Amino acid sequence: MKALDSDESPEWARTLGIEIHECHSEKEFRALFPIVHQLRSSLSLDEYLTHVERARHCGYRLFYANFEESITGAIGLRIQDDLCWGHNLYVDDLVVDETQRCLGIGEALMRFAEKLAAAEKCDYVRLASGIDRTRVHGFYERLGYRKTSFTFALRV
Repeated sequence: MKALDSDESPEWARTLGIEIHECHSEKEFRALFPIVHQLRSSLSLDEYLTHVERARHCGYRLFYANFEESITGAIGLRIQDDLCWGHNLYVDDLVVDETQRCLGIGEALMRFAEKLAAAEKCDYVRLASGIDRTRVHGFYERLGYRKTSFTFALRV
């Protein structure tokens, strides 16, 4: 997988002072937990670290946005292949600190993912969003994403 760093962030995001970096160490994953916990509130720190470690073995990567010298957002993603969508980038997690929303950080993270997808020659960027999260659905639609399916889950 190609490596993109903050120099690959969208130019307008860098102009606003938004830098995007990949987490590599446990220290970085721990530092990002308060932000991710805003999206994945059912996870304890230990559960989060365990899930991240397992997912990384399957290609999961976690990036964070740094704005005004603070961690303000995160995006977790992976490159995958399937019969329906071909070679694609799947966004598992996207969250911006609730005190920093509507500043362009979420868009910067999504545009970063799109740039990574293009570098990886993916056919699509995909994600799933909770059915009741209509405000965030509008955000994705403003970025050009369209609703294509429902996601179903069964706990076993």
